[in-house]
Amino acid sequence: MDPEHNRAFENLLLLCKEDHALVDDYPEQFPAETLREWKASQLKECDELGYRPFGSMSDQEVEEVQRQSIESEDVRSDSLLRLVRSVEQLRQVSLGARNKPAKIAQTWKVARDQVRHSSFAWDDEGERVYAEPPRVETEHYRSLLIAALGDASGEVVEVAQAARTELAAVRVSHGFLEAYCDWISSAIDFVEASSKRWPSPPSFDDDEQFDESIAGLQTAHDALIKATRGELTPVPMPMPEPELQAEDALQVLVAEHESLLERARPFNRVKHKPYDPELREELASSTALASQLPETPNFVPLGITSTSRLAVAVARNADSDELMTLISKDKLRRPICAAVALLAETYREFNETEKSAIAIAAGSAIVELVRGEDWARADSWKGNELHANRIFGFLSSLTSADEVRRMLSAAMELEPGIMPTVVLSCGTWFERSDPLPPNKLRSIGRTYRTRPEWFPAQEVLTLAEGRFAELDSGSEQNAEVGSLILEIAEIYGEGRTPDEPDV
Repeated sequence: MDPEHNRAFENLLLLCKEDHALVDDYPEQFPAETLREWKASQLKECDELGYRPFGSMSDQEVEEVQRQSIESEDVRSDSLLRLVRSVEQLRQVSLGARNKPAKIAQTWKVARDQVRHSSFAWDDEGERVYAEPPRVETEHYRSLLIAALGDASGEVVEVAQAARTELAAVRVSHGFLEAYCDWISSAIDFVEASSKRWPSPPSFDDDEQFDESIAGLQTAHDALIKATRGELTPVPMPMPEPELQAEDALQVLVAEHESLLERARPFNRVKHKPYDPELREELASSTALASQLPETPNFVPLGITSTSRLAVAVARNADSDELMTLISKDKLRRPICAAVALLAETYREFNETEKSAIAIAAGSAIVELVRGEDWARADSWKGNELHANRIFGFLSSLTSADEVRRMLSAAMELEPGIMPTVVLSCGTWFERSDPLPPNKLRSIGRTYRTRPEWFPAQEVLTLAEGRFAELDSGSEQNAEVGSLILEIAEIYGEGRTPDEPDV
């Protein structure tokens, strides 16, 4: 028959996929008469069962058919079984994917410990200060670990997405399990997020968030299964996002800063490299970021001094006019400690060289900058709290300890309320680590054991009289100020101490 006649309604026949293929492959065995008999049989069965064409069904009837189909026991059981399989697969894949990062982290830890114990020195407090591996080696292991975590995350994300698909089916087929589905969804998110991360030095040990995420997934899964049997488990509050978002951002920032410093280190090793203005500007701009790190042994390689020193090294071979322009630009940078750090390193680089005029200009810029600031204003200290001792220490080397002492004394006389800020900001940083591996950082703090001559100790002690109880209690910052004032009294006071209350 012709194609149009072949497609007419009276010649259309519903067949399953297998039978359709069989008829197409062996048409001689299925003549038209046989197929028409099949169709007549189908129509007769539909009439007997009361079926009607879909076109004659109302929307409500269609929805009811869909509901009954979805809520049929076979479909419901199948959706649960699929979810069980997908959750277990996610658990197994996540655990397996964690092995490679764990091995790399352990190898890194062993290599680092070998270097740390090969050489050490003592700090001012008598604590050991350990050597660290070369940055090239550190970056090598870090890149391996990041790559392994990326591979692991790729495996986990794919399986997690499949689990979410099965979870969506259970939400539809088991509406009364909505809260448990939310619980599992949150647990899947936690597993996916924690599989991307591993703690960096000084701690190589897993911070247990990954193990917690796996356990949380299992708990949520078990609770859902029990709920289908009528054993209702209290559903916890929605799981919070892993507390890693800020940490991730910080790690990215630190990694980018480390990479920037690594690009500049060759300029510090040799003196013939040509001036790179773009790299110099990147480094100078990064001093503001570096100013947020205290100058302790762990942070020195990334800190404000290292960053500013490399910035100056990159510009070492610029001509004098360009160097003078850089001094003018650096003087405007903020916070002030960033400007002073760049200018101070410029002074050190060119002092007593054929470009000594550059050093003189940098020194003059520091004096003008610090003298011109109103240190009686609390805002003047913002951003400079971690490095005020370097600001005033370098100024005293250019002028005199007496001038700096008078400057700070006058500021506190004009605004006595800044005294605690002065005490905190002008101390020298130190750190203490556990003496035994893994040598975790125990604490950092400030001290006046170096006894800077420019510090207005007597004025601080005078202002502290009558305020010691206030400064030694309440907030953690007040307690630190109170402790430092006692140290100042011991070191500078010549027997004089604040009116410490009886204990």
